[in-house]
Amino acid sequence: MATMYFFTSPTCGPCKSVKPVVSELTEDYPKITWVTVDTTADPTHLATTHKVTHVPTMVAVHNGVEVGRHSGTQLMGYFALAKRLSAMLPK
Repeated sequence: MATMYFFTSPTCGPCKSVKPVVSELTEDYPKITWVTVDTTADPTHLATTHKVTHVPTMVAVHNGVEVGRHSGTQLMGYFALAKRLSAMLPK
């Protein structure tokens, strides 16, 4: 099972530039489960569980184990992370 968590906040300016990339990735990689987490309203405490200290951050999890993460506004890093996680899935 592959899950990609995108940690964001409504007050985060850089998050707004990353959101269109996340939308594109969800379409390009449908076998990955995509979860957007608003860190200001995180009742499940996923940000704490994944040790996310700033946004935007994307965390890739495969079979319950973190296999990578990317933070900031370098958009190519998000594409690379999704490609890496997708490569771990059966064809």
